Amino acid sequence: MEGWGAGVIPNLAVDLRNDLSEQKGFSERNLSRMVAFFRAYPETQPFLPQAVAKMPPENLIWSIPWGHHALLIEKIKDTTIRYWYMEQTNLHGWSRSTLASMITSSLHTRQGQSTNNFV
Repeated sequence: MEGWGAGVIPNLAVDLRNDLSEQKGFSERNLSRMVAFFRAYPETQPFLPQAVAKMPPENLIWSIPWGHHALLIEKIKDTTIRYWYMEQTNLHGWSRSTLASMITSSLHTRQGQSTNNFV
């Protein structure tokens, strides 16, 4: 982040560390990830209890842990592919390390292309 506002996240991280010393998760790196999450999923911005109640069950954003989101946002820019990995994580109960392995191996490109001798 360059230019105006470049010091906001580092300063905020220091302020939160000083004011909430017993709380964890407000490092500069994690705050940057929170901003990335906010930008990656604009449909979650009006986060109010009634809005959550209206979300369809297929909405996967809230079904996987924060660390998984941080990994997905960092590694996968295409939202459609990111949602595919969210579905698979939710379906198979993947850990973050398993999810990372699946992303590294580009599982989404091989899905449904199993080889067999029955041609």
